[in-house]
Amino acid sequence: SGKEQSKKIGDFFKKNQIPIDLVISSEWCRCKETTSIAFKNFETKNFLNSFYSAKFAKNRKSQMKNLKKYVDNWNKNKNLVFVTHYVVILEALNYAPNSGEIVIADTNFKKIGNIKVDYWKLCHQKELWDKRKNKLTLSIEAILLIINLRKKIKILLRKRKKINFHF
Repeated sequence: SGKEQSKKIGDFFKKNQIPIDLVISSEWCRCKETTSIAFKNFETKNFLNSFYSAKFAKNRKSQMKNLKKYVDNWNKNKNLVFVTHYVVILEALNYAPNSGEIVIADTNFKKIGNIKVDYWKLCHQKELWDKRKNKLTLSIEAILLIINLRKKIKILLRKRKKINFHF
């Protein structure tokens, strides 16, 4: 389930001793649920909310401005984790992430790496593929974006670590 996946993401950070100074989530329920399971302590900020639907599209420019302002004012020596949505990452990094993917960027919003989830393997292990709809029934709506890297995360990227989802 998505809850198991969220726990695995949190375990990945602990197992690899990735220091996290602050976790910030979108205000949307799925993101908050993912964050509470994976990281426990977190804050919410509306600049991480989705603006995919027409109802929220008018917020795109102000959200991106506020996100960039927040990062500009952030202590550059610390790690920051954002739990957010596809459209926010796409707009900030010009990169289209997969659901649950950990995308790593510097404070200038330049993508430096990513850690992908092997959904095909996962869905066949747990039989989560809905054959009638031809789609995966498991999903974390949220995407993780890490800003302000420390050496440990860069080492993980060089080794091309993957999140291991064996339940």
